[in-house]
Amino acid sequence: MCGRFAQVFEEQGISRIEQILRAACSVEDLGIPCFNTAPTDQAGIVVQGEQGQAHRSKRARFGLVPAWSDGPGTGPMMMNARSETVREKAAFRGLVRSRRCVVPISGFFEWEQVAGEKRKRPWYVTRADGGAMLLAGVWDSWVQGGSELDSFSILTMEPDSFLGAIHDRMPVILENEETGVWMDREASDREIDRLLGRGPIVGVLTGHRVGRGVATAARGDAGVIEAIDGEEGEQGTLF
Repeated sequence: MCGRFAQVFEEQGISRIEQILRAACSVEDLGIPCFNTAPTDQAGIVVQGEQGQAHRSKRARFGLVPAWSDGPGTGPMMMNARSETVREKAAFRGLVRSRRCVVPISGFFEWEQVAGEKRKRPWYVTRADGGAMLLAGVWDSWVQGGSELDSFSILTMEPDSFLGAIHDRMPVILENEETGVWMDREASDREIDRLLGRGPIVGVLTGHRVGRGVATAARGDAGVIEAIDGEEGEQGTLF
């Protein structure tokens, strides 16, 4: 699962994301720093451009609200979609064909269950090379009674050896050259399935333990990603 992430980029970082994705990204979309984005929060994503137009960034709700649903709060919290079964689910099968997106993040949080401990240990996970993580996602737009809500889910896969010691899932992290395929409206189902089925790339991720304050959804300051050593007593709720 990928249920919490940080999205903090300087102007130079946004320019690099634009370069990789060949997209038009605004500071208003990707430059609003949040160290602890939680389900139902707004975040910046990059969506496919229409025919002949560049990909572009926009703000969207974390947790998919399908266009055909009754609206937010009426169904399950669809933060993630399993890459292995994404084509089998009604909420996702059409989106993986026509509404793919990239979710640029600076890192994500995961919780480790340790034998003999009642509370899980939170970790902050980043790319080992210090770059932005470009996550594969799908998005939709719900419209009703003059209201419109854009929302997204992050695709997940089996973890690599590093994250597998902490959790049994990880987000699908696209390497720079893979984003062209993921964002290509003309990409075939076979090309997309090959990308989603390639398995994790070893050595991409690193991470460190952080305080349990990250479990408090309202807390979005830089302190939530600071490394800790040993035990600490701060406690919050996951959502």
